[in-house]
Amino acid sequence: MSGVFLRQDGTLVRMREAPYESEAVLQELLEHHPEVLAGGEPGDAPAAWLLVKREAHVALGDDEPLRGMLDHLFLDADGVPTLVEVKRSSDTRIRREVVGQLLDYAANANIRWSAETLRTWFEERCSECRQDPEELLRRSFPSFEGTEAYWERVHTNLGAGKLRIVFVADAIPSPLRRIVEFLNRQMSATAVLAIEVKQYVDADGAQQLIVPQVIGQTEVARAAKGRTPGRRWDRAALLVRLREQGRDPTPLQRLFDWADAHGELDDYYGSGTRDGSWSAGRAASGLWPFMLYTYGRVEIQFQYLLSHPPFDDPARRGELHARLDGLDQFIGVVDWVLATTAASAG
Repeated sequence: MSGVFLRQDGTLVRMREAPYESEAVLQELLEHHPEVLAGGEPGDAPAAWLLVKREAHVALGDDEPLRGMLDHLFLDADGVPTLVEVKRSSDTRIRREVVGQLLDYAANANIRWSAETLRTWFEERCSECRQDPEELLRRSFPSFEGTEAYWERVHTNLGAGKLRIVFVADAIPSPLRRIVEFLNRQMSATAVLAIEVKQYVDADGAQQLIVPQVIGQTEVARAAKGRTPGRRWDRAALLVRLREQGRDPTPLQRLFDWADAHGELDDYYGSGTRDGSWSAGRAASGLWPFMLYTYGRVEIQFQYLLSHPPFDDPARRGELHARLDGLDQFIGVVDWVLATTAASAG
């Protein structure tokens, strides 16, 4: 008999599968923890999705003022709009009705939403959460290359019908699995996925495990869709780009030398079509302490330092931030800006 166990204080705690109390509970989980969905795409590195709007209105029909309401609208690092509909497995509509509903939303969103609409929704949400929109984008997406470039990509994706449709439930029934896999094979621009988000709790209900599983992303479908076109960057290409701009390559070369002296580090390259980005860190632990952009910016990424000693200590983070504060140039090079991300001293 198989089971799920939580290792705690040298013992194993048996966890049992439990239904969500309501659909709203699952919706709130996704609102506050979109990584449950974004981290589950097979074959990909853990991704980031940002919530644009919960209960997003979609105009339906040509002559009558019909409006649907999408559970969640997310955006990813490539500016791909992601439409999410949530149902519990006990809801009989999950088998057929929800498929037509979400396809209807996607078909109309593609022509009735604009990048400006999504940007307004996102900025309104940021205002409610007291966050700076550009800073949140930059902090969430390591390859972020600027606000206008990002929303231009959203515009391009909407125009091309490049969307992601996601059905979410605590259990995905077989009929829905077959429909999702069929649609995902047949649709070239739009990805169609089902994500099963199971909940496990201990006997007292004090401990909770969330286990997502992606359904529908077959290798055939992945190959047919591919990724958003982007440039492949490497060290040589980054240096060439700097020379094309007439920018001093010294900061980049200094960081290359530093990374080479610490041979255990992994390289990360962005996929921007015009400007490149690069970092060196530890992929296994998600530690990317800085990001360099070829338009002359080096960021110290505090959000990746928060869980790593010694900077898991707020006092040490504050000390580092104080040392960086007031330095507006990287290693004294005039045309290079040194910046820190918003999670600096928190």
